[in-house]
Amino acid sequence: MGMIKIFIIACIFGLGGNYLFAQVKVPENPQSQQLLELGKKYLKTKNYVEAATTFQQIDEQKFNTVSTAAIYLSGIAWLEAGLPEKAMARFNRIINFYPASKYNPEAKYHKAYLLMHDTATREYGLKMMMDVGDGSKDKILVQQSKDVISHFLHYETDTAFLKYYVKVVRESYKNIVAEALCYQWIQNGKYQSVINTTDKLDSTGKRLSPRLKVMREKCMSLPNKIPPRESVLKISVLMPFFATEEVDSLELISTRSLAAVEFLEGMELAMDNYKSDFPLKIILEPRDIKRDTQLTRKYLTLMRYDSLPHLIIGSYYNTESRMIAEWSEAKQVCNIIPYSPENYLIDKRKYVFLAGPSLKTHALKMEDYAVNLKLYKSIAVLFSEERITKTLADEFTRLAIEDKATIIPLKYSANMEKAQTQIPDLIASLKGKSVQAIYIPSSEEEAAGLILSHLRLNALQPVVLGSPEFRNFRAIEKELMDQFKIVFSDTWYEQNNSELTEQLIHQYANTYSQRLTPHVVRGYDLMNRIIDAAIHPESGQLSMSDKLRKLPTYKGINQNFRFEGKQDNQALFILTKEGRTIGKEHEY
Repeated sequence: MGMIKIFIIACIFGLGGNYLFAQVKVPENPQSQQLLELGKKYLKTKNYVEAATTFQQIDEQKFNTVSTAAIYLSGIAWLEAGLPEKAMARFNRIINFYPASKYNPEAKYHKAYLLMHDTATREYGLKMMMDVGDGSKDKILVQQSKDVISHFLHYETDTAFLKYYVKVVRESYKNIVAEALCYQWIQNGKYQSVINTTDKLDSTGKRLSPRLKVMREKCMSLPNKIPPRESVLKISVLMPFFATEEVDSLELISTRSLAAVEFLEGMELAMDNYKSDFPLKIILEPRDIKRDTQLTRKYLTLMRYDSLPHLIIGSYYNTESRMIAEWSEAKQVCNIIPYSPENYLIDKRKYVFLAGPSLKTHALKMEDYAVNLKLYKSIAVLFSEERITKTLADEFTRLAIEDKATIIPLKYSANMEKAQTQIPDLIASLKGKSVQAIYIPSSEEEAAGLILSHLRLNALQPVVLGSPEFRNFRAIEKELMDQFKIVFSDTWYEQNNSELTEQLIHQYANTYSQRLTPHVVRGYDLMNRIIDAAIHPESGQLSMSDKLRKLPTYKGINQNFRFEGKQDNQALFILTKEGRTIGKEHEY
């Protein structure tokens, strides 16, 4: 099962001690197991001292299956309680007495982190952190160790130390140290020092990293003046990229990878296009969580307070999205969920946002358009128990009744075979009734098409209100679509007459040799919204979550963003679809 980096969130997911030696059967202890669960509850509620002392009670008993878990978790609890000396003692106990424990690498990681942040042991701590990364078979731990080292050298050390350290550090880390040194030279306007440093590395036969090459090229063309100190925006992208080392061409990329990959490409294009007098350094950290809760947990639990991102984007899937949302709320880190329409992911949370409106918001806006704007007072609602359909139908119906509209509910089976026999009778029952509109919140094209067919057969011509899925319906015959003025809600309205859209089409084609897709545009629009919030002069030193709420609607190429005050408050359009043509009816 691979090593699990246990931190606060991981503590509540049922991790036990496991066996330390394959040849020795370690006894179980029910009392210790109960104490472990109690300690985890204390951790979850941030009662760190109580958690630590509870875990230490286990260590006082005879060694059992949860002993090493308890020792390690007590170290984490003391660390969170702000008592690093006590935490260090617990990590040392794991390192020195239980070398075969699965918690040993994690204990070394946290010990190295603590040593790095003490000037007296800084160099030894860096060496230990490098040993953790170089000696681990866990790719996540390897990458996280390098990230922590890089962040520490860039932002928490002085130039004098870096000038010394770049000479003595092990060869495989010279570029990382040199990047931090050159970064600090640039912040102080000492461009010639960057050129001298990279020249010296080059003369020793050391191959410069791509970043060092870019720094050198820029400094050779810059005047010798001190630039304004740039702001840093660190973004972690936890997405299901489903990456494999074997992929070396587009044809080999799995179709399930494309949405996340293209979304990230759109973000990167927005970063490339950023031009402003406001100096902003964007650090983008993509992490492939696949569709794996253990991988997601690993990435989250290795993030430390000094290197927490300002923003996390992810995931596509609700299970991983919920895990990230819970972690973000606990750590007070802004989190944007790019696609999910599930309101429960943001319920009672301050730091978690939906990049698109929830299903309930779609229903609210459709009801407002139909009942309050168009004044339809007699509406039939055809729905099944399928989740999306039922959620939209229930919310629409509740709101319409509150606004004094007459609702005719018509329920059919979620089983399509049964629905095929039920829908004709339901539509026939509308004959002779004065129905102005019919709401079809279906996500199933077959059901929607059958409903439209029987409306035509029964010579009924109400306004058809549809779900957001109507945008993607392709199998319903064009003549049938043209007969009804189908109205549906969506976040995405193509504004392809704009010059910016044409520029993006050409830029994507030139960069990736591909045609622009909705995933690319969504990533592009969201990244521009984030940059706009980061550099807005009125937002000052506010957190990213507060900055997003402060700004008015951002109009992108295809999607408009409006977080103003709420996590689920996205701008959306009421669109019309006739055949394959889509037009704008109303904007919220």
